[in-house]
Amino acid sequence: MTRFLFVFLFIIATAFSQQKIETKKVPSTLSKHGITIQDDYAWLENTTNKEVVDWVELQNNLSEQKLSELVKNYNFSFKIKDYDYLSTYSMPNKKGKYFYISYRVDKKKPAVLYYKESLNDLGKPLVDPYDVYKDENVVLLGYYPSKNSRYLAFKISPNGSDRHEIKFKDFANKKYLDDVLTDIKFSNVAWNDDKGIFYKKNTNKEFFCQRFNLSIILS
Repeated sequence: MTRFLFVFLFIIATAFSQQKIETKKVPSTLSKHGITIQDDYAWLENTTNKEVVDWVELQNNLSEQKLSELVKNYNFSFKIKDYDYLSTYSMPNKKGKYFYISYRVDKKKPAVLYYKESLNDLGKPLVDPYDVYKDENVVLLGYYPSKNSRYLAFKISPNGSDRHEIKFKDFANKKYLDDVLTDIKFSNVAWNDDKGIFYKKNTNKEFFCQRFNLSIILS
């Protein structure tokens, strides 16, 4: 316990030694029982004085700033949350030939979908929503590789609404395709081999509608 207290005090002293507020000295003396002492900081006892109030506020602001830095650098809970936020949303998920995982490497941009051929691979970027929409608020909601992992369908919320879009990427050429399905709502995606997908239309007039057939993919 003593060792822990020493380390904590050392950290506090180190942090506060980097910056301090200069406090003016006002010479004054105090005599009690025949003893006279000099106290250059007695003026701080007048807590209603504006200059004292301002000095206290500066000290409090500096203290809060330094303590916040200490919490961020040495609090394990904060670091775990920070690591989790910047690293991944979940464990790698295998779909078809590859493992998929999402990483957020920039707090100001949406997570990027990576794929791996094995769990030991570092992963290669596959879908970056920001590259597609140039918007920091887009959200990647799901990804659906075709049977032979020739194509990838991915669902995105462009503006936070529940009307989503489904776009496609060619695995072989690593290119986004021009085909896009709009106004998708509460629908998953099912591939017909590598030929096309089934999805639920927003109008609900027809439960399933086939789109994106082979001729469209290869055009």
